[in-house]
Amino acid sequence: MKNIEIKARLAHRANAEQIARELTGQSHGFCLIQRDTYYYAPSGRLKLREITGDTRSAEVIAYARTDVSEPRPSHYTVSALGDPDAMKNVLARAFGIWGIVQKERTLYKYRNVRIHLDRVENLGDFIEFEAVMDGSRSEEDERKRLEGLIRLFGLERQDLLPQSYSDLLLPS
Repeated sequence: MKNIEIKARLAHRANAEQIARELTGQSHGFCLIQRDTYYYAPSGRLKLREITGDTRSAEVIAYARTDVSEPRPSHYTVSALGDPDAMKNVLARAFGIWGIVQKERTLYKYRNVRIHLDRVENLGDFIEFEAVMDGSRSEEDERKRLEGLIRLFGLERQDLLPQSYSDLLLPS
């Protein structure tokens, strides 16, 4: 699977929530408490995500993307888990744990774009846009859509981040 994504530091979460509600017509976002356990991987990234909040689930996600401060493609594979504790142990044995990122995510959906308002433990507030590529629009069209959202939410270029939360939080 593939999406086009961008992440930015968020100075005014309340403003972003208001814009997201108006844009999507949702009275409130979907609340997800996420714990991402990252593993050393031979290529790309590998994490086990445990989700609580408005829903409960767990999944393993392998992904690869370039670290640039602009809308960029991310190629990923997701597998739902029935027994996350057992899989966590398997992955820890096979690859070793690199670190853990805890966050509270408020999710809004606008067309094919997932808007994430994230509060990351020990890092602060962020916003992320993920345009899911379904083949109906080009990568360039999705980049333009995200650029429009960057403007709509009033994000500045210096707020855009090339790296993952794990890169900001965990040792290299």
